[in-house]
Amino acid sequence: MTGRKLAEPRKTKVYSVRFDADLERFINSVPNKSEFINFLIRKEKERAERVERIKVREMLCRMEEAQK
Repeated sequence: MTGRKLAEPRKTKVYSVRFDADLERFINSVPNKSEFINFLIRKEKERAERVERIKVREMLCRMEEAQK
């Protein structure tokens, strides 16, 4: 062994996913399907979290206005 510390493996879980037939050609053209799907899910997760932060900020602003 070279003495280098090995990176810890990512914890993964396998899911079965169905795609619409019109997406089949595109999906088959993607070289790393797992990486592509993970990227899209993370992007949507970030969007959902951003929307939630905006909702909370708006709610706090309304509460501040109500206290005035």
